[in-house]
Amino acid sequence: MDAIVSGQIVTVLLGLTAIGFAVWEIALQRRLRREGIRVKGVVVRHAVSTSGEARSRHAVVSFVDADGVPHEYRSTLSGTRKLPIGRQVPMVYLPGAPTKARIDIGSRRWGEVAIPTLFGMAFTAAGILWMVSSAGVRHH
Repeated sequence: MDAIVSGQIVTVLLGLTAIGFAVWEIALQRRLRREGIRVKGVVVRHAVSTSGEARSRHAVVSFVDADGVPHEYRSTLSGTRKLPIGRQVPMVYLPGAPTKARIDIGSRRWGEVAIPTLFGMAFTAAGILWMVSSAGVRHH
């Protein structure tokens, strides 16, 4: 298998993996909406992560579950302008699984699904288009 075909397959698989993550997130959020325990949390800090030269900030929310056990949740989405330190935020988690907590704000829930979906669709489409355009070049 040549390097171009390998790259095409990797691109499509990366896209399908991102779409799979989005589907998993949708299923989790549906369960959270039906079965989730809602509590209040407080933004306690902003974690900074770097990827190459790009830096992003993620809100870290502290909350206490129904059993009185404290937990921290680091938002998967970057951006903290609307989540300043000290702000109270609604949280939701599955019974017995507070590690599957999410910030219970509509825009945050939507972003956790939309971003991997768009990323996945873009990579899958790019990989397929790359395959189709390469196949057309080979046949001429």
